[in-house]
Amino acid sequence: LTGHTDERGTDDYNLKLAEQRVKAVTNYLIEKGVDSARINVKGEGKRKPLSNAKDEAAHALNRRVEIEFVNKE
Repeated sequence: LTGHTDERGTDDYNLKLAEQRVKAVTNYLIEKGVDSARINVKGEGKRKPLSNAKDEAAHALNRRVEIEFVNKE
């Protein structure tokens, strides 16, 4: 899981916010039965935007948690 934010706010604030987003998704997945040992998390903050935000809709694209599934067979 990787947490992201839009570019508004300081680097420190956005990193903490990204980590809070990841924690919320982690807790949800654990509640749904996913083993916590199978979840890796990191916060990117505003470092990897999807959009060069020019309006609120574009800012919203950057506020996200990405989930990557990895098969370790």
